[in-house]
Amino acid sequence: MGKGAKTTGWFHNFRIPFSTIRVTYQLVNQTVPDSHTIWMIVRGTEGMKNFQIGDVVVPQTARMKLIKTDTTLDPLEFVDLVNLKSGTRGMLFQSTLQVESSQNFNFMEGCFHFYDDKYTSFPGMLLSTGMEDYYDSAFYFDGGNFHAPVAGSSHKTQDGDVTRWSGYRFHEMDPIVFNDGMRFQWRNGDVTDPATGLKCTLNQGGTVIGSPQKSHIQAYAWVYLW
Repeated sequence: MGKGAKTTGWFHNFRIPFSTIRVTYQLVNQTVPDSHTIWMIVRGTEGMKNFQIGDVVVPQTARMKLIKTDTTLDPLEFVDLVNLKSGTRGMLFQSTLQVESSQNFNFMEGCFHFYDDKYTSFPGMLLSTGMEDYYDSAFYFDGGNFHAPVAGSSHKTQDGDVTRWSGYRFHEMDPIVFNDGMRFQWRNGDVTDPATGLKCTLNQGGTVIGSPQKSHIQAYAWVYLW
């Protein structure tokens, strides 16, 4: 989940517990000629008794669940990237998000919300007051793409009227643990409350920030359950 060279050098160093494992490489771009070179390093440790993510000891009975989202959102529409029923325990480990929109990047005004069970009232716990804040950046990623250990902006382009962005976020250093189900939610753009001037606190009404458009998103979330 990082990139250490100009053209290549992709890596990830997070721990993946396993009893048996198979590592594969898939060539996505089928237009590349058959003759090409791949350098790959795979390494690990045997006999570790405790598996930890940051300071959280993950039980040996834990299993990772991959949750995929592929949908198109209207302006200001909410989407649950994770929605787990009451009685479920675990932690949100990682998420990736890819957005394709039009005309502008105002979808980035959308806030991330975390609800520690399905019945917590809006706005829950605010994880950011804009999309880029959640990915450890600011002002629509005006510093350019970056690949840090726990967060990164991997792609941001505007081709004519089409805007695209993708990035990743780990919760190794700031664990999000839940004991009775949870929801992890994002909004396509956002509003401010005219009465308070606060953002992310209204799910209806308010003053729209910019002019967010329909956005197609693809997201992965990795959640450990135990």
